Amino acid sequence: MRRIVVVLGVAVLMAATVVLTAGTALAQAETATFNEWIPISEELENNCTEEPFTLEGTFHMLLHGTTTENGNQYALYHHNVQAEGVSPSGAKYVATSVDQTLSTGDLTGNTHTVSARLKIHRQGEGGTEEDFIARSIFHVMQNVNGEWTAQVEYFEIECR
Repeated sequence: MRRIVVVLGVAVLMAATVVLTAGTALAQAETATFNEWIPISEELENNCTEEPFTLEGTFHMLLHGTTTENGNQYALYHHNVQAEGVSPSGAKYVATSVDQTLSTGDLTGNTHTVSARLKIHRQGEGGTEEDFIARSIFHVMQNVNGEWTAQVEYFEIECR
């Protein structure tokens, strides 16, 4: 479970780095917009029941970045996951996530904060703690040389 959240967070960070470094040498304000649909297919385990399942769907990332005339950079992301899966026992899973992220940068470096909440619902039985929510926060800083100077990662799973 942690792997899919990390993979999605890294995809957002990579896009942020591209947008925030693209306009560094420009002397005029510029904007860029990316709209990507990335297929996902993962073998996961329900952390609440220890049941394995396969999850397939899409990771949608809409990114809009601006570089100002003085070199400051801002990027706003909207990203979501829509996926479904099934376990060997036949239990159906539905995964959803809708999140936004803000990244900033200037001539001294970049800061990226990604906050994600992925809810996975196990369909079929009610009143048991078979659904789970994975929450994560990634906060990284990068200096002007492209070196990562700080990293904070938080991850938790809640059974419901």
